[in-house]
Amino acid sequence: MDTGSIFLEALPLLIPIVGILTGPLIMYIWFRYSARKNEEVQKTIRALIESGQPIAPELVQELTAGHDGAKPRNRRDQDLRWGIILVALSIGLMLFGVFNNAFERPFVNSQGVLIDRRLDNIMDMVGFASIFLAIGLARLALWKWMPRRKSDAASDRDAAPRA
Repeated sequence: MDTGSIFLEALPLLIPIVGILTGPLIMYIWFRYSARKNEEVQKTIRALIESGQPIAPELVQELTAGHDGAKPRNRRDQDLRWGIILVALSIGLMLFGVFNNAFERPFVNSQGVLIDRRLDNIMDMVGFASIFLAIGLARLALWKWMPRRKSDAASDRDAAPRA
């Protein structure tokens, strides 16, 4: 037996093991990064306090909030973003279901009956994708019909037009 065949025999066992261990590993990395970030913020605030400088509430808020420019500034923008993402995901899953099963051939079972499961497989994937489509359309409906707050409308008017 060479090492290639041993690896191929062990591959079916490695896939679930790696899948099971990946989730906790990602969570560990995420929480460790968050803890380090919080420690750095606390060290910065402690250094400011020890030096006797006045600490503005805006500075504390800026240090603790983070600087993610990709986050939407309000719930309405978040609904639009997630609505578009979920609708696109559902369309992609539907197309995957169609193209994945479109070229599959029917087969004849041991009793001589022709079995064609292509349409069943396509409809299973379309049914699964319709869940994401419904949630995405609901988020888009929330975006459309959610009343705008006065602060949102004012900030939109004050923003410079994009060129």
